Amino acid sequence: ALWRAATGEIFELQSSALQHSAALSAAEETARGAEARGKQVAGERAGLAQQLAGASAQLEQLQRAGEAARVRAEAAAEEAADAVKRRREADAGREEALARLGEASQRAARAEAALQGSQKRVEGDSEGATRAVAAA
Repeated sequence: ALWRAATGEIFELQSSALQHSAALSAAEETARGAEARGKQVAGERAGLAQQLAGASAQLEQLQRAGEAARVRAEAAAEEAADAVKRRREADAGREEALARLGEASQRAARAEAALQGSQKRVEGDSEGATRAVAAA
């Protein structure tokens, strides 16, 4: 009876040991799965960190390009403002030149009229002298 009790107890201990062994194997498998998932997550994190670094570099490059474009736009605006100023000055100079030309044209017309009047007087004096010579 003692032998049977001891054999039964050994059987129960072996059965319990097999169950614990199976549980340990399952726990080890779960640990390996968790470790693999941890490596996968670490790889994903590294990939995301690399993408973030790339995006940050691209953003910085875009900001530099935007600043350069802003500087060029400001220079172009200043150049355009200078061109408008020069155009207005040129227009004012042209208007002034046209006014002077008009005045000069009027003076020339008055001088021509005076010259024609003088020529008529000279012609009249010449005819009068010719008549006076012919009458004498």
